[in-house]
Amino acid sequence: MALANARIVQSMPEPEYRAHKNWSVSQFKMLPKKPELFHGFYVASPPLFEFEETPGMLFGTCAHGEFLEGRACSMVPAEYLTSNGQRRGKAYEAYRAMHGALECLNAKEMAAVQGIRASCDAQSRVMDLLWGKGPTEVSIFANDEETGLDVMGRLDKWRKVGCGIIGDLKVTDIDPDDERAIINHVFQMQYVQPAAFYTDLLHAATGERPEFIFVFARKKPPYTVRLWQPSENDIDLGRRRNRLALLDLRRRLDSGDWTGDRHNRVNAGADGSLLPRYAYTDAPGDNPPNTYDEFSEFAISEA
Repeated sequence: MALANARIVQSMPEPEYRAHKNWSVSQFKMLPKKPELFHGFYVASPPLFEFEETPGMLFGTCAHGEFLEGRACSMVPAEYLTSNGQRRGKAYEAYRAMHGALECLNAKEMAAVQGIRASCDAQSRVMDLLWGKGPTEVSIFANDEETGLDVMGRLDKWRKVGCGIIGDLKVTDIDPDDERAIINHVFQMQYVQPAAFYTDLLHAATGERPEFIFVFARKKPPYTVRLWQPSENDIDLGRRRNRLALLDLRRRLDSGDWTGDRHNRVNAGADGSLLPRYAYTDAPGDNPPNTYDEFSEFAISEA
């Protein structure tokens, strides 16, 4: 990517970062598959859709505070919870109004924070990446020369060793030891796009080409934490998708067209069917389909 005028801003509060009008990869990676959603969230004024933080997102915020920013998490005192330990009611709302998300964990979430911390502490490479020399929550701003769009990114961790390492913390329900689950999750969540974008932003700002490593942390017992690194091919694919997304964003901003590929057409599945291939076999799986074999006894004779 051709990024110009890149500048690094450390210690910028997240609300101040979010207030910038630059485009982030978490936004434009919606394009071109979800242009209507993108428009409703980020372009329409006022926004057509209200963004809602899920409990998982809030816990992710707490995990970032605990493991990246050095801000300790804590539980809601029992007197502010309901009789069965729920974060509801007037007492809790009064407590929540006076405290940040990091001070509002329930017992299950606190156990997850402590379990993840123990898993990190047991692995020297994880500890070095998360807590070694280098800043966290690093904001980078730049201009994309081809489209003229102002862009930005926020790195979880910039480990200053060699040409640099970008550490990206992902708190998840999936098992970080399950290779197939990780690969599928990275694909479904399009994680290669931010991996490529953050790499290119830091390269534009420093002239160095950093490594990129995901830190996957499971918020369920046994609270496994594992490092996974995308290949050069993965980064290249993310870079190509980012380029297409930014070009698409430029076109849509100029034309006012926010319709998707499936707009106003009759759609069919990739192979012409809305059923999976195994629906037409006697043994569901990856076998080639023997179309309608199960109905052969009803075949019309050609005699």
